[in-house]
Amino acid sequence: MKPLPLNDLWTDVIPRDPEMRQFIWQVSLTTTPFILIACFSLIFDWVTRFPVEIGVTTYEVGGGVLGVFLALRTNSGYERWWEARKAWGGITNQSRSLATAGLAYGPTPQWKTELIHWIILFAHATRHHLRGDQDFPELRGLCPADTVEQLIRESHRPVFISLKISELLQTAAASPGFPSVVLMQMERDRISLIDYLGVGERILSTPVPRAYTIVIRQFLVLFLAAFPFGILQKATWLTPFITAAIAFPMLALDEIGTELQNPFAKENVHQLPLDLFCQNLEGCLRDLLETTSEQIHMR
Repeated sequence: MKPLPLNDLWTDVIPRDPEMRQFIWQVSLTTTPFILIACFSLIFDWVTRFPVEIGVTTYEVGGGVLGVFLALRTNSGYERWWEARKAWGGITNQSRSLATAGLAYGPTPQWKTELIHWIILFAHATRHHLRGDQDFPELRGLCPADTVEQLIRESHRPVFISLKISELLQTAAASPGFPSVVLMQMERDRISLIDYLGVGERILSTPVPRAYTIVIRQFLVLFLAAFPFGILQKATWLTPFITAAIAFPMLALDEIGTELQNPFAKENVHQLPLDLFCQNLEGCLRDLLETTSEQIHMR
């Protein structure tokens, strides 16, 4: 596990990764209409010489209220993102626990290999399930040949894989010398995997109430559209630049709050790196399986 990278100031100010550049470009496009409104207000004031001005106090109060709304919305989205991250951390931990117990007490090498493969498949199946993917490229290399077609037809593949793990546990329970205490713990780990899957499904199927988003965005658009008229008489030709400087961070916060509502979507910049999580888990479990096999051959 590599530590989190520590980016310096200018790496964050001028990001080089394509995902963040795409995000900045998307927010910039959303900012453009408000810059055009600011230019229109400047031209209108210059042509008509009619002083258009709204009291600054209105913007101070409105901006403060809007800032609170945006902060609440972003925090609400982050709570969903963090809950999803904790759920996936639980899947990782329970998978490791289930795998180590199986490798330590499993009845046969073939049983151990099948268990590890099914646990890896559960992680990949959960990733595809939460993202709505139908393709399952990992299936051919890990799933037994006689079960591939059946698993492809399943509408809820993670639950089907959990059933296969349960069947393996039943096989182990029938073998002599398999500790009942270990069996109970492994069954609890299997149930925990389903619980964490349910957390992800709950986040996915329960979005933030749409009325909450609509009201905040209406307020945001109204505020930014009227903002140039509040600073026009004092900012003059700087009005479009100041409008852009105010609109961009506000619209970026709005976009971040929207993306955080679904932490599993591949198209979101702020998605959870589920591909990396699955790769790390698969690598860990394969290494454990290989180490266990080598120890058996050395005996």
